Amino acid sequence: MTTNQSLTNAFNYTFKSSLKGLSLLPAIANFGVLAFLVTFFTGAEILQRQPIINNEGVTTGYISAKSNYISYFFGMGEKLLLPTLVLVALCGLSMAICTFNFITSKKQVNVYYSLGITRTKLFLGKYLSGITLLAISTFIPLFITLIMNLASLGFSGTVFKTFLLYLLSLSVVSISSFTITATVFSCVGTVFEAGVFSSIILFLPDILLYGIQTIMAKYLYGNPYGFDFIPVNNDRWNDSYVATLSEQFNFLSPVFFMKTELSNFGVIEREETKDGIKQVIENPNFTNIILWVILLTAIAFLGIKIYNKRKAEIAGFIGTNRVLNTFVSFLAGFFAFSLAISIAEEMLVGIIIGAISFILIHLVLELAVLRDLKKFVRGLYKLPIGLVAVGVFVASVNT
Repeated sequence: MTTNQSLTNAFNYTFKSSLKGLSLLPAIANFGVLAFLVTFFTGAEILQRQPIINNEGVTTGYISAKSNYISYFFGMGEKLLLPTLVLVALCGLSMAICTFNFITSKKQVNVYYSLGITRTKLFLGKYLSGITLLAISTFIPLFITLIMNLASLGFSGTVFKTFLLYLLSLSVVSISSFTITATVFSCVGTVFEAGVFSSIILFLPDILLYGIQTIMAKYLYGNPYGFDFIPVNNDRWNDSYVATLSEQFNFLSPVFFMKTELSNFGVIEREETKDGIKQVIENPNFTNIILWVILLTAIAFLGIKIYNKRKAEIAGFIGTNRVLNTFVSFLAGFFAFSLAISIAEEMLVGIIIGAISFILIHLVLELAVLRDLKKFVRGLYKLPIGLVAVGVFVASVNT
C-alpha cells in the first residue's frame, strides 16, 4: 500500500482498491438475490407459452405471455417481497462491514493514514466504492429482466417505468443500509457492534411501530390498527384487510419505504377493458425515493463528520459508544415488552412479564457490550428511567 501510485493519488487508490477483495462478496450476494428472486422467476413466467387445450384434451395452440401481461418484474407476491427487501438490505449492511472493517484495526488505520490521505477522502473513497458495487449488482439482474420483458411483452412506457422503479427502489434500499452501517461504524470500535447496532437501527421504525400498535391494540379502546377490517358496503370476508401502523408509515422505514409501490407495479396484467372502461395505468410515485436520497446524503455527511472526530484508540474495543449502547438496549427491551403484551391474555400479567423481559434484555445487552462490572453498575440508573418511560406510555394509552 506504499507504492508511488498510492502516494501520488491516494483517493483514487483507495476507491479502486476497495472495488475488489472482500467487498465483492456482498455485491455478488446482492446480484444472486435479485437474479434468483426477480430475473429467474420472471423468465420462468414470461418466456414460456401456455397451451390451449380443447374439450377433448388436445392442444390446439399456445398463448404467449404478451396476451396476459403488460409488464412483469416481480410475480411472487407481497409476502415474498418483504424478505427480498430484507435480503437486499442485509447485502448493503454486509458491504459496509466489508468496506469499513479496517476501522477496527489500528494497524490498517495507520497504514491508510500513512498514504497522506485525509480522513474525509478516505471515508468518501470507501463509501463511493461500496455504492458503485451495490448499484452495479442491482442494475445487471434488473436490466436482464427488462430485456426479457421487452422481448416477450413488447415495447411500452410501462415496462421502462417499472424497470426504473425497481432499479431505483432496490438500489436505494441497499445504499440506505450501507450508509447507515457506515455511519454507525464510525461511532464504534468493533465489527460486532457495527453489525448489531446497524441491524436494529435499520428496523427502528418497524420495531417502534410494532410496539406502539401492540400496546394500542391491547389497551386503547377503538384503536383501528392491528385488526381485520372489511371495507364499507362489502360483505365478502375474503376482501378484509389488516390495518397496521407499519403500512401507514412505511415511508419512514429505510427498508420498506417503497414496498407499496413495488407491490402495485410488480405485475401489470393486460386488460383491454374493465367494466367497459379502458384500463388506466397510473405512473409510479418516486417521491419517497427522492426524499430518502436527500436524507442519505445528509447521513453520509454526518458519517464523514463523525469519522473525522473518531479517536483511533477505540479501534478493536467494544462498548466505547455509551449513547448507542443505551439506545439499542432500550429499543430491544421495548420490543420484548410489547411482544410479551401481545402474548399475555390479562393486562396485569402482560405488564409484569413485559417489565421482566425489558429488565433482562437491558441488563444482558449492557453487560455484553460493556464487559466491565464497574461501568455496568454505574449505568444501572438508566434502567428505571427506561421502565418509567414505557410505563408512562402504557398509562397514557389506558387513560
